[in-house]
Amino acid sequence: MKSTFFCVQPITINTKDLIDINNIDVNYSSLQGFTDNLPLWIKEIRKKNNSIYEDFFSIKLPKVSIFKLKSSMPSNISDLLDTNLTNFYLLYDLKLSSFNLCFEIVLDYSSLTEDEILEILSDNEHNIYSSIKSLIVRENEKSILASWTRIIYQNTFSAVQKILNKVYKLDINFLESLSILPSSGNITNFIDNTDSQFSSSIYNKFLDINYFVDSLDIDNPKPLLLGSDLYYFGGDFHTIIISKERNLLSYYPIQFQMNFNKNYIFIISKIYTYINKIIINTDEDSQLSFKNKQKIMKNLINKIVLFEMKNDIFKFTIDNNKERIYDFIELKWNIETSIKTLESYIKKYEDFIKEEHHNLIELEKAIAIKKQEELLNRIETLDKERRLLEENGFKDQLTRAYNRKKLYVDIEEYTLNNTNPYYLSFIDGDKFKSINDTYGHQAGDEVLKRMVDIMFQVLSDEEVNGGVYRFGGEEFILIIFDEKKSSVIGILNEIKDAIENTVVEHKEDKIKFTISVGSSKLQENQSLQELIEIADQLVYKAKENGRNRIESIF
Repeated sequence: MKSTFFCVQPITINTKDLIDINNIDVNYSSLQGFTDNLPLWIKEIRKKNNSIYEDFFSIKLPKVSIFKLKSSMPSNISDLLDTNLTNFYLLYDLKLSSFNLCFEIVLDYSSLTEDEILEILSDNEHNIYSSIKSLIVRENEKSILASWTRIIYQNTFSAVQKILNKVYKLDINFLESLSILPSSGNITNFIDNTDSQFSSSIYNKFLDINYFVDSLDIDNPKPLLLGSDLYYFGGDFHTIIISKERNLLSYYPIQFQMNFNKNYIFIISKIYTYINKIIINTDEDSQLSFKNKQKIMKNLINKIVLFEMKNDIFKFTIDNNKERIYDFIELKWNIETSIKTLESYIKKYEDFIKEEHHNLIELEKAIAIKKQEELLNRIETLDKERRLLEENGFKDQLTRAYNRKKLYVDIEEYTLNNTNPYYLSFIDGDKFKSINDTYGHQAGDEVLKRMVDIMFQVLSDEEVNGGVYRFGGEEFILIIFDEKKSSVIGILNEIKDAIENTVVEHKEDKIKFTISVGSSKLQENQSLQELIEIADQLVYKAKENGRNRIESIF
């Protein structure tokens, strides 16, 4: 049995420097000479979706002797340290300009008996969780880290500074601009229970320690049961007990993504506060022109939209196995609520730009007609860019179907203005994994795009009030408003038959494919989520009954 303590620590950059970084576009080629091999868990998840983490790079850092870490540990823990697997690396997101330092501290218990492990875990003076944290995370500004960690921090700051200096062409001194804040980064203990070598008392003891060191005010805390794995969400620490080998690397990207999301939302909030003070409230730096203000706000809006799109791609990839792992874990981290806060920033900036536009129009009344026309054209261009940005934020980049966020917006808008129920159909591509495995992911992408084109075409031909939304992977939701039951069945059959009779030509291959459909009508006092779950179950029924069919409850 092994346990890996995984910690993600964001590199904090001075807010003014962050804004300068956001205003600079860099490309992949400019990173030549800086990059290293990506960690195994990123390589594994990209096998499921090669677009996930496509902008991530591992930045080269000098090697640091692991024995410096070993010498800083209590003896009962240092004897367990796996010096071959313990690792650290710096991950950099090129598009979001974000740096995160990751640690993997691996302890190996396989040579110990169960009683010996329990004795180590029962040592309150040298508690494993607290000991690991004190080595790699500063509790406060006065905390002293292990010499191994201090050297890694210095090497990390130096590497980030080189990239900011040479890639972004910014004159930044990391001693003034870069830092890792105290208590930043939760620590997750991944416990490998795939060989079931020890009894449940060992794993319960790990959970007890996690609960104890977090000192949470919770009665009888219970871990989430995700399949056959246990996920305990604490404060500074999380514990995941993994029972299947195929899941060993699956939770790394989830925990990284949760930490990354939380950290990036914090970064955006810092910039938002700065913009409110310096730009929108013009008591300071009032010499900034409207063009420069607009550029700063547009770049931040672009970053927020890109961040949301990247997170959507991650959700679709993780939840493609229908276990809804992301949804379970995200609720604990409260990420989606924070993302909605970011969307409110966009609304505020758009309102500010509109107000500035209005002021400009009033000013134009006093100047020459030619100048007035030039400024009006400029406003029109900006409005087109804003509308395009908003539209792209609501669409799936591959298929051009609407995304899950747009689904919730459309349903909320419809139910506010209508009392009539609507029909929801869950559409799932049959044996889609087989298409990817046989013909490749590019062929699979072409199949998904053709599937969506057919659905939109049928809605258009039949003049149906509705929409197509990508829910995840090969799963789509079709919403139909203001139609009778017979019309809905007819539309679904037309879509199913059209797809069945379609051939996608990819290179020298001719690919045929089908769909299974589960459809239901909104009932009184029923929520959208409940309706989705009913339609999802009907899809499973359609697949059990032979696929390429429609199951409905109206």
